[in-house]
Amino acid sequence: MMKYIKAEWLKEKRSSNRHLMFGVPIGFIVFTTLMSSIMAPPPEGRSNLLAVAFNWYPVIILPVVLSLFTINLYQKETGPCIIKQRSIGISWAKILLAKNIVMGIEVMITLTVSGLFLYLMGNFAGNDPISAREIIRGSMFLWIGSLSLLSLSVLLYQLLSGMGVIIVNFILSLVATLLLATSSYWFLFPWTYNLRLMAAAVGIHPNGTFLPPDSLLLAPQNLFIGGFLSIIIYGVSCVIVVWQERRKENG
Repeated sequence: MMKYIKAEWLKEKRSSNRHLMFGVPIGFIVFTTLMSSIMAPPPEGRSNLLAVAFNWYPVIILPVVLSLFTINLYQKETGPCIIKQRSIGISWAKILLAKNIVMGIEVMITLTVSGLFLYLMGNFAGNDPISAREIIRGSMFLWIGSLSLLSLSVLLYQLLSGMGVIIVNFILSLVATLLLATSSYWFLFPWTYNLRLMAAAVGIHPNGTFLPPDSLLLAPQNLFIGGFLSIIIYGVSCVIVVWQERRKENG
C-alpha cells in the first residue's frame, strides 16, 4: 500500500493541488487580516484574527478547497489510463485509497501553513496576539473534522461533475452554518462538524462571535462526538469507494 501512496504523492509534485497547498494559506491570511480589521475590538484576552480564521475557514474556504483537491486529484485519471493500469495488475481500488490518504496529507499541510501564517501575522506583523496553543488546537480539530468532508467529496465526485462537488459542498456548508450548527441534531450532518469542533476547541460560535464561558457549545464532549464521527465517516466512505471499485475489477 505504501507504494501506491508514494506514487500518488509523486504524481502531485507538479499538480494544481501542490500550488493550492501554499496558495490557499496566502489568500487565507490576506482575507483574515482584512476581515479582522473591520471588526469591533475583541474582549479582553481574545483575538479577532482567531475568530475570523476559525469561522470563515470551515464555512467558506475549506469546503471549496476540499472540492478542488478532489477534482484536481481525480480528473487526471481518464478511462484509457484506468484500463491500462488494470491490465498490468495495478489495483484501482488501492489507488483510490491512496488518493484519499494523500488528500488528507495535503489538507494537513495546508492547515499547518495557514496556522503558521496566522501566528506570524497576529504576533509579529499585527497587534492581535494569538497563542500557538490555540492555533495548534484549532488546526488539529479542523483537520479531523475535514476528514469526513474529504471522503464525502470523493463520493460526490463519482456522482456529479467537478463543479457539482463545489456547489453541493458550498450550499451544504451554508445550510450547516445558518440552520443546523447550533441545533441538537448537528451530529447527523457532517458539514456542521467543523463548526461545532471550533466552538468547543477555540470558543468561536458558528456565527463568528466569541462564546461566553458558560456556553453549552464549549462542552468537551462535542470534541469527542464530532471528531469520532468524522473519522468513522471517513473510514466508512473509504471502504465504500474501495468496495465499489473491487466489484468493478472482479466483475
